[in-house]
Amino acid sequence: RRNDGAAMAALTLGNGAEGGGDDKGGNSAPSASVSRWHFGMVNDGVRNDVYERALAAAIAAMHARRQARAGVEGGAAAQCRVLDIGAGSGLLGMMAARHGASEVCCVE
Repeated sequence: RRNDGAAMAALTLGNGAEGGGDDKGGNSAPSASVSRWHFGMVNDGVRNDVYERALAAAIAAMHARRQARAGVEGGAAAQCRVLDIGAGSGLLGMMAARHGASEVCCVE
């Protein structure tokens, strides 16, 4: 599932990964529909690193609690669902998926 999001992003952004757009306006529609303040947030490496570390720790802790409670390793007992409310670009939801969330639902 994680790669489906990357493929969709590549198609949407027209970066050529899936035969996407060109330099003659192929990227204009997505950028025109995104508020400019999103770009600063998405490109803020310090902020994103802090959120990513927090998500990784929270997801690992949830897996550990669920495994301890069920007395098993892995499987359904170790599922971790993440609801990203106010998802914006979906960056934090993608980070959650990368760090082992079994399901991620992003709502804008």
